[in-house]
Order: sequence, then structure tokens, then C-alpha cells
Amino acid sequence: MGRLQKIEGVINDTISTYAHVKLFPRGLLLFADPQLRGTIRFGKRTGNTVSVLNPDNTFIFETPPQQLDTSIAITITSQWMTEGVIVSVGPGKELHQVNDVVDNVLLLDKPITQNYSSSDRLLLHAYPMLLGADAAAGATVITVKSHYKLANGDVLTYFNTDGLLQSLSETKIVLAQRIGSTTDPFFTELYILTLAEPIHRPLISNFKCYIRAYPAYFSTVFRVPNAVFTAEPQGPFLVDLLSGNLLEGQSFNQTLSLKALSRSGLYVIGTSSDYLVIDNNYLIFRRPLIAQFPMFWDLAEGTMRLTPGRVIFKVNSLHQFCVGFRCVPPIQPPGKWRISLRSTEDSTIRFIFHPNPPQEFTLNSGANTVILVDFPVGYEPATSLEINAISETVCEIAVSDWTPVIDTVEQLEYSLVAEATGEATYQTTGLSIKPYFIGPEFLHSSWDDGTNFDSGKVFF
Repeated sequence: MGRLQKIEGVINDTISTYAHVKLFPRGLLLFADPQLRGTIRFGKRTGNTVSVLNPDNTFIFETPPQQLDTSIAITITSQWMTEGVIVSVGPGKELHQVNDVVDNVLLLDKPITQNYSSSDRLLLHAYPMLLGADAAAGATVITVKSHYKLANGDVLTYFNTDGLLQSLSETKIVLAQRIGSTTDPFFTELYILTLAEPIHRPLISNFKCYIRAYPAYFSTVFRVPNAVFTAEPQGPFLVDLLSGNLLEGQSFNQTLSLKALSRSGLYVIGTSSDYLVIDNNYLIFRRPLIAQFPMFWDLAEGTMRLTPGRVIFKVNSLHQFCVGFRCVPPIQPPGKWRISLRSTEDSTIRFIFHPNPPQEFTLNSGANTVILVDFPVGYEPATSLEINAISETVCEIAVSDWTPVIDTVEQLEYSLVAEATGEATYQTTGLSIKPYFIGPEFLHSSWDDGTNFDSGKVFF
């Protein structure tokens, strides 16, 4: 905490006096997909312990092309280069369609119009697809057949005038829904695409359109990892990416999309055919809450202590207890948790997802009481979470873990598209998980002096 305060002080000393930065401590970050074992498109995987995704759509000339050349030789053989792709020479100086690929040599449909030097590069601009069904002018939903997987955030490209490269139009794909496979031996993936803007012309079935050759990643399905250093389940968490430019300049746009599955295999976020577009630091709250989490919240009244598997709330001399947590980002409904409580005296406890109404429960002395704390659809996002209790006499309340009743998120799957071009210009890790609450793993350590113990823990 001392280091965080120093970092916070350094930041606030360097920004304008009308602004202020507040650091919000969380648990340790976990890379949930460290080796990027999924499918990569127009990109390449590098790294060691934690892999990163890089663009792989820009190439060096083996010999710079000159005016009237009808072929271009690049230094490597690329798996992305195939008949029908569109390349940008320079890039940005002229577009050409590739008629054939022989090893590392691209045969063009038309001659080069100007001379190039070794400082110029070749950009893979667009990759071909086929229309799966007729689409009228003004349509915002089309069907396509693709060789590669498509994702939310991809960019559709098509000719406004047949065969005229200068007439290429682009529109972003806001939703890509995979609906099956095709009988075509090359364009095997069938998608319904929802576009950000309507198309400007009618398109017929099997009309050639294109997808911009931006790097993309499609993960496999993986389980939510346990909390760091423990065998305990991860509580509520944020999903994020560590990404950015490697060179100064404007940042590349990226689109992160997510699917989440419950223990029974039902989709809690997204569906079997499409992903939900999310922002960085997206909160997933449908997880177990460890009993000890309130130990790290802001205590207003009373005291707390730990026992194995439970946290004890003790009222103060005014017979009151209150603890709270500021929710950053706010908690979004829905959710429902089962909690076991045991009070030493008759008491009342309340759970409040501010600004929503409190949920109040009566506890009888010496009896175990199981309650359901509900955060239903229709509630406002919770900006703070509060637990308070009152009793007539000195009282202690033992609180168990919060066990989700419905739709616990157990597995994740995600896709990522980055509108990045160039060599060594952009990198991103896979999905990372950041605990929403600080947990008890920071309070204990294994005890080992060569003697056999029963996996106990020492609390400091």
C-alpha cells in the first residue's frame, strides 16, 4: 500500500491542478490464456512465458518493384497470400489484385505504375470472400462465405464499380454470427454479418467481396482459473487485455468480444454463434464470493475477525456493525447468492446494493439461517455495496461464502480484432483476469520446515 501511495503521489504531482488520480488496489493479475492456443488470422504469435499477438500483414520487398513490373517478390513465403487478395504497394500508393502466388512471388493483374525503393513495403490489404445470398442496396445484414473465421470489429470491403480497385468501399462489422459450414472447398465458413452502415449497391450471390486483413485472434474455451496462490475459486473479476502501440502515433482501434458459459454449459454471455462486444475492464460478477472479502472493505462500525471458512461480524458498543465497498466499475445485475449466517443473539442484517433498496433478514440466536441475496433484472447498477447489522445486545454474526444460485460463469471464450498494420507496430496479450476484490490469499502462506503438516495455513 505504501508503494501505491507513492505512485499515486507521483502521478498527481505531474498532472494539472484541476485533475486528480486515485489508485484503486486489486489482487494480482492472471493471464487466463498465456500461450494464445487459439486461432490467429493475419497475425503471428511471439513470446515465451506469456505470448503476444503481432500484425503479420506487411512485408519487405526482396527486390523493390519498378514501373511496368507485373510481379512482386517479397522476402518470405506468407500463408496469407493467395489468389484474389488485394495488396497495397507503398503502402497507400497503389492497389493491385493478385492473380497467382508462386512461392514468394506475387503475380499481379496489372503492371506497377511507379518506382519503389527498399524503404517501401507491401501491405496485404484485403482477403476475398463470397456473398452467400443476394443483398439489396441499403441492406445492413448480409450473408457471406469466408475462408477464415470472422469477428465483431472486422471490416467488410466491396467494389462499388465491378473490377475498379479505386471504388472499394468499407464498412465495419458490428456483429458476426457463424451459422454453419458451406459445401465450398475453400470458403468453408458461413456467416451472417450485421454492418455499421448500409451497402451502397445490390450484391448478388457468389459476388466477390473482401475482409480487411487486420490481425485477429479466436481463443479456445477455457476455465476461469483459481485465485492466485490458492485452490480457492476466483471471485468476481475484470477481464482485460494488455495491448498498445510499439511506436509513437495514433493508437490502433481494437474490438474485444466475449462468450461466457455456466457450469451446465449454458451461455451466460453471448451465444453459440456470436460474441458480445465488451470494453476493457469488463466486470463478471456471477462468481462465488469468499467469506473473507469484507475484511478488505471499508469498516465504519464494529469489528471483524477470521475463522476457517467464515468471517465474524461483531457489533460495537452501540450494537451496530457496518462495512462497505465502493464498486468500480459498478456491478450490473442480475445475480443471486446463497449465504449461511449464524448469530449469537437475535439480530438483523441488511445487504444493500446502492442505490437499490436494502434486503433485510432477521437472525435468531444460535440458529443457522440460510438467506438468498438477490440482485435482479430491473435494479440500477450498484455503485457501492454495504452490509450492516444491529442487535439489542453484544452480538457476533458468522458469515459464510456467497454461493451463486444461478448462472455461475465457469468458462470463457473470446475474440479480438486490431486494426493494426505494419511491422512491429502493435502487440497484445491474451485475456487477463483481475480480481474485483482483494482476497485472503495475501494473508496466509504455507508452512513448511520439513515436517509433515495437514495443509494448514498460518495467518499474519
